[in-house]
Amino acid sequence: MSKSATKEGTTRYAQKFAGRAAEGHFREAQRLVLSSLGIGTYLGEPDAKTDEGYTAAAVAAVESGINVIDAAINYIFSANTFSREFSARKTSRPAVIA
Repeated sequence: MSKSATKEGTTRYAQKFAGRAAEGHFREAQRLVLSSLGIGTYLGEPDAKTDEGYTAAAVAAVESGINVIDAAINYIFSANTFSREFSARKTSRPAVIA
C-alpha cells in the first residue's frame, strides 16, 4: 500500500461522491484530486481524549467527501497520535491527502 495519496486513489475517492458532492467540489491539483474543503487539527491537550475527538472528526469528514487533512507535527505540542492512528486504521491512505 502507498504511504501517500495517489492520483488513482484520490480519483476513486472522488468518484464515490459522484452525484452527491456539489459540482466542482473535487478539483485536480498537483496530480491529485482534492476536495475543495479540508479539515485540520490545531491546539488541544496532548491526551487520548483529544486524539479520539480529532480522529472522529476526521473520519466523519472523509466519510462526507473531504480528503484534505492538515495534521502538522507541531499541532498539539507534537504529542498527538492523530495522524498515525487515522492513517493506519480509518481510511485508505492513497485516497487522503494528509
